[in-house]
Amino acid sequence: MAGLPQELRDEILRCQRSQRAFQRHCRIQDKLTRKYIPFDLNEAQVLLETALDVQGNKWLYDLKARQLGSTTYNLTRGFRKALLIPGHQSGIVAHTHDAVTAIFRIAHRIYEKLPSFLRVPTTTSSANEIVFS
Repeated sequence: MAGLPQELRDEILRCQRSQRAFQRHCRIQDKLTRKYIPFDLNEAQVLLETALDVQGNKWLYDLKARQLGSTTYNLTRGFRKALLIPGHQSGIVAHTHDAVTAIFRIAHRIYEKLPSFLRVPTTTSSANEIVFS
């Protein structure tokens, strides 16, 4: 962070402290057009975020319905912490290996589309793992 302008250092600190600040920089792939669009929370994601924040419990589980966006939301939540909070690790659990692989591909795309000042260098980046330096 040393060589970055103060404005970008301040934004990194905001992203470390706030999921919403981080999400403003995330881009996801639209299912229909396949173009990258800003990750704006839908109604179900806002409800999930509220429940997680109110509970304040890091062990809270999200037993989710399909196609509401909770996978993407939870992915960015864990990804922000692994990326910006030293010592934090995040994992993906799903019902099949193929599902884990598909979710991990989303994580790779989110990382690749982040602005350069948020892309922490990696020591490992493979089909199964991203390790940030």
